[in-house]
Amino acid sequence: MDKAAAASARADQKLQKKNGGEYGSLVYSADGKTFTYTTPVTQGQKTTVDPFNTTGVPQSKPVDLGNAPIPAGTQLYAETHSHPEVSGFSGEDVQRAHDLTIPAFHHPDFQGEYVGLPNGSVIKYDPATGKQYTFAPGQPQ
Repeated sequence: MDKAAAASARADQKLQKKNGGEYGSLVYSADGKTFTYTTPVTQGQKTTVDPFNTTGVPQSKPVDLGNAPIPAGTQLYAETHSHPEVSGFSGEDVQRAHDLTIPAFHHPDFQGEYVGLPNGSVIKYDPATGKQYTFAPGQPQ
């Protein structure tokens, strides 16, 4: 799962470097063994993105966290996005990771928030432990 999430976060970052806005994606699986991610989305803003918002424009109210735009029959495992600079998680990133574990949103397998940084690293926040992990460029393999 970490490998797919890191690849997703790096794809988000590549698009941010190219186009300027933050990008985000969702990592999902049907069987908990094989993982893939959604096509990165953006709302065109430099410092924020909602991977659940596939409209391409900012919304006046948050997108329902119970309705992840992933294929039917799959489960959400992670959320990824890019950051415009090398920095840690925002308070919003940490809160969203915890929010996605709330049982009412029906994401029982959610395992974390991943951010692709401009230097090629990816950071992970695990809401179950409250710990942050760093994957160097090219990691995990």
